[in-house]
Amino acid sequence: MEVTSLHLSRHALLRSRLRAHAVVLLVLWPLATTASATIDAWTLVARYIPLPWAQALAGAAGGVALLLPDFLLVGTGLLCSSLLLFTWLGRRSVDRPVSFRRLCLEPVAMLGAILCGACAWYPALLGHTSFLVFWELPSVLVLTLLVFVDVHFIYDVVPRGRRLKLALALGTLGLLAPVTSVMVTAVRGSDRPSELVLLGLDSVAQTDDVGSLREFVATRGGAWYQRAVAPGLLTNAVWASVMTMKPVREHGVFQTFQPFPRNQAKLLQSARAAGFYTVSVFSDQITCAIGSQAGFDEDRSGPIGWRQMMLTAVQNSSVFLPLFRPILSGAPWSAAPVNHAGTYTYDLTREVREILTSGVPGRKTFVAAHLTYLHLAAYPRAFDLSGHELWRMAQARAGSLRDRSFYWQDSDLPTDPVPLHRWKLARLQRVIRETVESTGFLDGGRLLIFSDHGERTGLTPETIGDPRFHHVLLASFGLPVANVDQPRSLADIGSLLGLSPPQASDPVVEFINPPPELWPSLTASARPRWSGQVDVDPVLLGLVFKSLKSHRPWASHSKGEAPTGESHDARPHE
Repeated sequence: MEVTSLHLSRHALLRSRLRAHAVVLLVLWPLATTASATIDAWTLVARYIPLPWAQALAGAAGGVALLLPDFLLVGTGLLCSSLLLFTWLGRRSVDRPVSFRRLCLEPVAMLGAILCGACAWYPALLGHTSFLVFWELPSVLVLTLLVFVDVHFIYDVVPRGRRLKLALALGTLGLLAPVTSVMVTAVRGSDRPSELVLLGLDSVAQTDDVGSLREFVATRGGAWYQRAVAPGLLTNAVWASVMTMKPVREHGVFQTFQPFPRNQAKLLQSARAAGFYTVSVFSDQITCAIGSQAGFDEDRSGPIGWRQMMLTAVQNSSVFLPLFRPILSGAPWSAAPVNHAGTYTYDLTREVREILTSGVPGRKTFVAAHLTYLHLAAYPRAFDLSGHELWRMAQARAGSLRDRSFYWQDSDLPTDPVPLHRWKLARLQRVIRETVESTGFLDGGRLLIFSDHGERTGLTPETIGDPRFHHVLLASFGLPVANVDQPRSLADIGSLLGLSPPQASDPVVEFINPPPELWPSLTASARPRWSGQVDVDPVLLGLVFKSLKSHRPWASHSKGEAPTGESHDARPHE
């Protein structure tokens, strides 16, 4: 009878433990993520436009709802792990009741160990808004405090004699948990190179330090166009010009969130006429949804508009989804790609490799892709940094471990532990070089690389003549070479790819920003759709469009004179 009672009591403890762990991992974790993502989204968007808390909360809740299958699967995996671990090494006593609070602390201790390991691998987590109260402390001290609190939880929930074993087990789990994401990333990828790739880079100008990429182009016999001109100064406008082969004043896309004009993707029509199957890989479509709207045969792009923003905010606030979602690679139900741009585990190498190897078996494939790496939050991983950089980060305030690239007028500060813009620019060039070589892409593939615009610190309609805004990259490998010294608009990319007859578009840059007095009306008119698209009043946009400014950087170059520029009001077609 005593043995039976003991057996029943052990089962009662298991049932209580299951309920407590399920509450923490399947209920409290998504709720805490919603609260954290609300704060994160509000602080992120507030620097652009006023965002009511109710809208931030609705967006965060919508992001959690979209990722609910992922929460359930990852949460169930964590639940099974915590049950096994604490049934083995946790409290087994049945001579007295165990409080529900103590049982809830068991999965909290496991999550705390994984959090500590993730912060060690990905320091950007310490700069997340969830740690706002610790931002003034040195990052190494914040990490030490997290470890101390987790050890305290272990001491509180585990009987004497098992604490050291459990601490070692949880420490090992925490340090190894990020390996899941890294290993899946390392082996992920196809061996089928694409025949033709158009690779766009966000926010790079020839006035930046691009010597590494320029040397690579020269080494591999490519063409470097000396005077490439961006037709616009926002990603949406530039890609619209590339796809339509028209200047901004003709296609009319000049502002973020504007949809791509229906049935005007002349570049895709030319590619299909040349026998290509077209694929888009626009991993970050927060302001430019060309990848999903232009009409590619296959769309491998990321979420659109507010979905891109909220899904990254939710995943980063959850901490654990980015670590374990790579296991679910290819899951048809997921609302976001596994290697999601903007999440703290985002891997640039994996994305470049997948772009170059996106060929479709049995089809001649043309891939158009856009990398927003320099314009999204992608703080370095610990093992991507030098010892000196790691030491500076350890001493720096936790609040300084943030990538502010999303803010379009941001620049490196002397107080930053790592000068991110310079660091990321060097890394972007290195990854492109190494991945092109490691995949052997140039053995049979053709590649054109361009940047949509340069930096935008200080950009106004009156300053568009500054080369750091419009003097962009344009280089090709294995393609017919035009005159590399002539001013060249990015609207000519279709002909440089060999997909259309040679053309020489007007090398003009066009830009206009809504005046401050019109912003309140524009933001009030914004209507988000469930798809992620944000609609803005076309009448108000039309009023702004009438004031479109233009600038020709090398207006006198054809006359053999010194490069100069001229600016004037454009006359957009209404």
